[in-house]
Amino acid sequence: MKVLGIIPARLGSQRLKAKPLVDLGGKKVVQRVWEQANKSQTLTDLYVATDSNEIKEICEKVGAKVILTSSKPRTGSDRVAEAYSILGNKADLVLNIQGDMPFINPELIDTCVRFCQERNEFDMATPVYPIYDQNVFNRNTTVKVIFRGDGEAIYFSRAPIPYPRFMPDANQPLGFKHLGLYVFKPDVLLKFSELETGVYESREGLEQLRLLENSFKVRLVFVSEELCLPGIEIDTDEDVEKALRYIEETEGQP
Repeated sequence: MKVLGIIPARLGSQRLKAKPLVDLGGKKVVQRVWEQANKSQTLTDLYVATDSNEIKEICEKVGAKVILTSSKPRTGSDRVAEAYSILGNKADLVLNIQGDMPFINPELIDTCVRFCQERNEFDMATPVYPIYDQNVFNRNTTVKVIFRGDGEAIYFSRAPIPYPRFMPDANQPLGFKHLGLYVFKPDVLLKFSELETGVYESREGLEQLRLLENSFKVRLVFVSEELCLPGIEIDTDEDVEKALRYIEETEGQP
């Protein structure tokens, strides 16, 4: 089975300027994402997809393969779809490994790929883990999801869902956090890029809602929080500070 990983990266960002090129301990964010994803045991090929020559040059210097796309893609998954088309549409699974997760665990990638290899009843699959921390649950940068009993997603939101009118028992999670890793069936990925931006997608700023608004099956891969640690996604200056502290603790770099 051919499993293609693509890391979308662009310079334009609403909250953090030139996010892929932010320096984290001597390495750019996009380089760290690529290095982690490149440790995966299940990916048969890995690319960075970008419309930036600057990102392209930096990635190629560290050995990453790069696909230069247009500036038209609306979202990361749209850029992944364009890159996949440029490559010739030959894969069994295509992963969008979002370019803002510099410490993504390669075992998380492998877990999601194996989940999809063992079943067919999905259009796209994505990982989630339980939230027990009230601050994390309330944070609008934490994307939450509600789902059916069979693990099919109903809705994703930046709001705290399900709303905690009645708090769960202490041993029950407040909700489930979604991580930016998408495993697509190739034909679904291409259809996704042809669809109009959805109403809820536009309101929430969450591309995966486009699939739900068009009745595609989004299956959740339930994983442990430990598999997702440190769980730092680079969206704000505060996230950069967290990442630098983590690097100092684990790599001994200031």
